[in-house]
Amino acid sequence: TATKYDILLRQNKPLEALKTLEDYNKEFSSPYVLTKLGDHSMAEYKDTAALAYYREALDLQSGYMPALLGESEVYRIRRNFPEFFKTVNLFIADEETEVQTKTQYLDMLVRRSDPRFIQNVKPQIDTLYENLVLVHPTDSAALTAAGLYWYSTERVDKAKELLRKNMTLYPESLGATATYVQLLGLQKDWDALDIACDSALVRFPKETSFLDMKNVSCYNRKDWQGIIDNNKRIIEMAQGDTSVTIPALASIGDMYHELGNEKEAFKVYSQVLKINPDYAPALNNYAYYLSQQNTQLDHAAEMSLRTLKEEPTNATYLDTYAWILFLQKRYDEAKAYVDLTLQNSKNPDKVLLEHAGDIYLMAGDKEKAVSYWQQAIEAGGDKASLERKIKTRKLK
Repeated sequence: TATKYDILLRQNKPLEALKTLEDYNKEFSSPYVLTKLGDHSMAEYKDTAALAYYREALDLQSGYMPALLGESEVYRIRRNFPEFFKTVNLFIADEETEVQTKTQYLDMLVRRSDPRFIQNVKPQIDTLYENLVLVHPTDSAALTAAGLYWYSTERVDKAKELLRKNMTLYPESLGATATYVQLLGLQKDWDALDIACDSALVRFPKETSFLDMKNVSCYNRKDWQGIIDNNKRIIEMAQGDTSVTIPALASIGDMYHELGNEKEAFKVYSQVLKINPDYAPALNNYAYYLSQQNTQLDHAAEMSLRTLKEEPTNATYLDTYAWILFLQKRYDEAKAYVDLTLQNSKNPDKVLLEHAGDIYLMAGDKEKAVSYWQQAIEAGGDKASLERKIKTRKLK
């Protein structure tokens, strides 16, 4: 009957489909068929008829979950929330229903509902997730779902407790470990993140993602050498996979720059470009750091222009090229490129704004230069230096 019903629905014959269920129900009434009739009524916005079918199904089999959920949906659309949550809690408390079915339902409930509704009934939804963990205290899906819910509603301590418990119970689960590690990263708990990543790498020695997360921690603690060491490990683990080794090697070059070792940085960038001559991040940084030293500007310009062939609207790459043109005293060209940079930058930073001011000054537009320098101050630029430029209308 169910198969015939579904086929008729797919053939866009809803009346025939309904008659099939009704005829069968007259002779062989069952919770399944009654629930299907309830669902059909709901699809036709006949909630009173639907509720009657669901209740009849529950009379035949108390606790029949599809009928219980159908009943709860009637209460929801009627905004009878006390009965709705009472019914859903019966569903959550049922030990025979698969946990994944429960977590999917709760996720759908939270995601599809109006945020104002969620805010108004937050205590009731909290109870649903608390009951989920109470019924399934060691189930990974339940712990993950509840942990992510607590995090999404800014109860971070509860989230961390459940996700840590999940990782501890299932130490060989990559997903459980990764979820906990990501939470620590989102919380900027760098020390705990380092410890968790080290522990994860013991259990998952081939997972470079945990070294990537350690790099996030190192970066925020300005541990440049730590990033170099992590990336060297990544390169060893990648076994020649250039999609992994090239970004890692380029990052090593960046970190040598942060350490003030330009010679080693440039050496590493050259190694990257031997492997992939068009790798834009390395081309850009190599070019920009050469420009900071005001050296090899022709080579820097050539590399920078290649980045724009790869990504012509990348504001960072446009700014680099504009600045190199400025250093080459090609002021009109520099002005054209800094204008493109500003057009493609949603939130110009202090460096870009100061560059724009310097370029406009040398291109002969002092008023526009002053405007950009003032914006650079507002963006957090060096106030003393910028105010001197504004006052003297000179770079030095």
